[in-house]
Amino acid sequence: MINDSIALTGALTIAVNNEVVQETNNLVVTAGKKWVADRMNDANTVMTHMAVGTGTTAAAAGNTTLVTELERNALTSTTVTDNAIAYVATWAAGDGTGAITEAGIFDTLGSKVDDINVSAGGTGYTSVPTVTFTGGGGSGATATAVLTSEVVTSVTVTAVGSGYTSAPTIGFTGGGGSGAAATASMKEGGDMLARTVFSVVNKGADDSMTITWTITVS
Repeated sequence: MINDSIALTGALTIAVNNEVVQETNNLVVTAGKKWVADRMNDANTVMTHMAVGTGTTAAAAGNTTLVTELERNALTSTTVTDNAIAYVATWAAGDGTGAITEAGIFDTLGSKVDDINVSAGGTGYTSVPTVTFTGGGGSGATATAVLTSEVVTSVTVTAVGSGYTSAPTIGFTGGGGSGAAATASMKEGGDMLARTVFSVVNKGADDSMTITWTITVS
């Protein structure tokens, strides 16, 4: 019998405001190895998102989620070079703010509503409009709008819901005004390829952050 061995290893680099502040290794979890095996049979999708969080529990082979997921963003690039694949994701100013200590790679945008970003405040609202959720395949998400001078300035998520396979459409009803618009971002859920825990990276509200995560087959 001929025995051969294949190992998956990974490392990531975190840059805040274009300055490298963290370099660390990761653990390819059991679920991630299963995902790789499924790919040989075209039974799964590609990795599409990277998440950061504030959990400090050490990475373990049985992990399927982050301990405390803070923000999940779509990958900005995926590059294959020889036996390595590099995933890159970026968090802009105001996005993913906090004391970040963990990260993970996932194959979906998430199944729970994370944030609601107001793209237009509308006009003429004399009372707080009701926030509505339409589509997305899930249920249970709720949110409350915040008014300033008859304009919707922000939306606070009060329940994240579950089971969403795409971001639900956000609407506003009542309140006497019109023109407010917003979009939902998602978190949690999906298959995780790898997880890592590292010493704290403090991302301020005005900071931008980029993570480059390379998985190598050796």
